[in-house]
Amino acid sequence: MRFQELHQRGTNTVTSHSSSHNIILAAGGTGGHLFPAMSLGKTLEEKGYTPIFLIDKRAEVKFQEKNASDWSFFVIKSGGIVGKNLFTRMKGALQLLLGTIQAAFILRRLKPDAVIGFGGYPSLPPLLAARLPFFKKTIPLVHEGNAVAGTANRLLARLGARVCLSFPETKGFSDNAASEYIGMPIRPELDDLSNRYPYIPPSTTGEIHLLIVGGSLGASVFSTLIPQALEALPNEIRSKIYISQQASEDFIPQLTEKYNKLGIHIKKIVPFFHDMIEQISEAHLLISRSGGGTVAEVIAADRPAIFIPLPTAAADEQTVNANFLVKNQAAWLIPQRELSENPQQLTVLLKEIFENTQILAQTADHLKILAAPKATERFTDYIISLISHSSNPSE
Repeated sequence: MRFQELHQRGTNTVTSHSSSHNIILAAGGTGGHLFPAMSLGKTLEEKGYTPIFLIDKRAEVKFQEKNASDWSFFVIKSGGIVGKNLFTRMKGALQLLLGTIQAAFILRRLKPDAVIGFGGYPSLPPLLAARLPFFKKTIPLVHEGNAVAGTANRLLARLGARVCLSFPETKGFSDNAASEYIGMPIRPELDDLSNRYPYIPPSTTGEIHLLIVGGSLGASVFSTLIPQALEALPNEIRSKIYISQQASEDFIPQLTEKYNKLGIHIKKIVPFFHDMIEQISEAHLLISRSGGGTVAEVIAADRPAIFIPLPTAAADEQTVNANFLVKNQAAWLIPQRELSENPQQLTVLLKEIFENTQILAQTADHLKILAAPKATERFTDYIISLISHSSNPSE
């Protein structure tokens, strides 16, 4: 019944798109997968292509909140098949099979030029369907947003999908994988933020704008450990800090009370920043997780950051992402375990930075060297060139 409803919705919403200009974008689970897909979708649309999204149930709400272009989308089944108990793996395999069947019907109707997956298990069904003999003219691609390849993307690369990379050094793919360094598709307003709002470090006597971002709703550990680190700073430093923090609703009252008690100025404490461009443009320093999208935005915005990687990431990819900047002297990294054992490790680092703000200027300069601007446009041009070559193989 669920698939019949989805198939009927597809009939209603995408009939007019059943042309050779359709491109399927498969993403789900987290914003880290979905938002780059949506950035690419906008640019593809500007080039005359029709983006159609295949997403999972978890991504549906995010998609509907962010979707301003009335894009067509299907919610399909998907499931994980690695690292769990036998029953869960069997259930995941069944979900994967059902999702692949759903995707095959959708591809048969739309006849897309390309299917592009953005990682995670929700990208598997559309890309597996694209490898069926019926869809030989459909180009399969995956985008890897982290510096360590995910399980789904490694599998799809082995099955012949082309790989587009966010990081110039990415671990996990075989040497014979067809890969291209593209960069991370990000919002256009962030892509040129460093040009519109050049980074100016704080003076030794001026305000210090600190932005704390921790995942889609604010990491709870940031709401406990970071205030402890700030509390140990000298009064003369705390009095200059103006803080914006992402935190869950449950932590907002105690954070507000804590910062007021410490003499730290509160700009905003909210579960989600709807004015992220303004927040980043004003920030002198970020404290953040280090997902691929976040790292790309830090580089594009030219804003120094202290990364505290998510410790539960499957392949510890957030640590590898952050280390790409650290080894280029373009960021700092503190493992969450170490911060939990000794919050004053962050205190020492903040004190060093805020007492010598030229460190921030030097870090921003190193970020400029790593910048890969116009990644979304570069990705779009690469896709179009593959489609063109596929249509005219003699060229």
